[in-house]
Amino acid sequence: MYCLRAKDGALIWRYRAAPTDMKHMAFEQIESVWPVHGSVLVQKGVAMFVAGRSTFLDGGLRVIKLDVRTGRKLMEKIWDNRDPETGEDIQNRLQTLQMQVGLPDILSSDGKYTYLRSQKIDEAGERLELGPVSGDASRQGGTQSGEGAHLFAPMGYLDDTYFHRAYWVYGRNFAGGHNGYYQAGKFAPAGRMLVFNDTNVFGFGREPQYLKWTTTMEHQLFSAPREIPKVEAGSSATGGKAAPSSALVSFPVKAGLDPSEKAITVEMWVFPDGPGGVLLACGGPENGFALTMARKRPSFSVRSAKELVTIASDVAFASGWNHLAGVLEENKTMRLYLNGKEVAQGKASGLISRMPKQPMDLGSDSGSAVGDYKPDFRFTGLLDEL
Repeated sequence: MYCLRAKDGALIWRYRAAPTDMKHMAFEQIESVWPVHGSVLVQKGVAMFVAGRSTFLDGGLRVIKLDVRTGRKLMEKIWDNRDPETGEDIQNRLQTLQMQVGLPDILSSDGKYTYLRSQKIDEAGERLELGPVSGDASRQGGTQSGEGAHLFAPMGYLDDTYFHRAYWVYGRNFAGGHNGYYQAGKFAPAGRMLVFNDTNVFGFGREPQYLKWTTTMEHQLFSAPREIPKVEAGSSATGGKAAPSSALVSFPVKAGLDPSEKAITVEMWVFPDGPGGVLLACGGPENGFALTMARKRPSFSVRSAKELVTIASDVAFASGWNHLAGVLEENKTMRLYLNGKEVAQGKASGLISRMPKQPMDLGSDSGSAVGDYKPDFRFTGLLDEL
């Protein structure tokens, strides 16, 4: 670390953060074994930085504080593979794909705590709330509200790969893996780039419903409140338990969605990426309805008292966004509309006789199928404005 006089660049002091002068090759150049990454955080006359490459390499990371005026060391803390709370190997905390922060990055501060990625640090350099919260990805990604919400990049601020699983978050936590990377963005402001003021977070990124998988990338400019609502991961909007569904999006059965003994209309916008799949399914082999797609052609199914009737279109989806609507009239007539034109008609055996026992799923049918399709008949693409 170097401190230079601003007016002429003269050296005021220097400090070697490495415990010894050792070099090795990295990216075709000679570097210190304990390099100081990113930037130096300066607050109230104190400079704070991290030296090293990983908590698991060369004795770990060295967290150091210096007096800005003199270069005198005020604090040094070593973060290695020992758990500071138990003294055991910190990898014992590993749950599924979730680990504590182990790599350096640019430091940030909210005036009370310092942060390295999602890791909270107190004034003595101790790691707080080591985590992980749990091995459950949605619970890990849903732990965002409360003290310690801050701007961080799980993959590091200096990452420039534009990987779809890597984005900035204004929150407290992040989950990894194929079922975890999109979780944080469902609960906290997230995007490719974020800035914030006293009340709001401003960003550029994908809408939360488009974070999962690698279908069409849709980005937007947005503003969101800094105050993150306290929503328990896995809970429904009605405060009940999570619906027993493996679908990407699912709505629990409740009175407001009861389709029994009435005419119904279900409509949505569809942007298909593949040739087939379940767009929407509500219910199962006794009562329910579904919108599906096969060979890019939509179908509408109604099952009443176990009797199934399906009407299918001979007209295929166009490229891009399409409007789809399935209608069950009081006289049991079924109609299917694609982009405002009727493309199929039929007669149901009856109105849906009872409230379906299975939830309303988007993109798949998580339980027993409503129609004549396989349980893993998953849709790939985008669905909007259901």
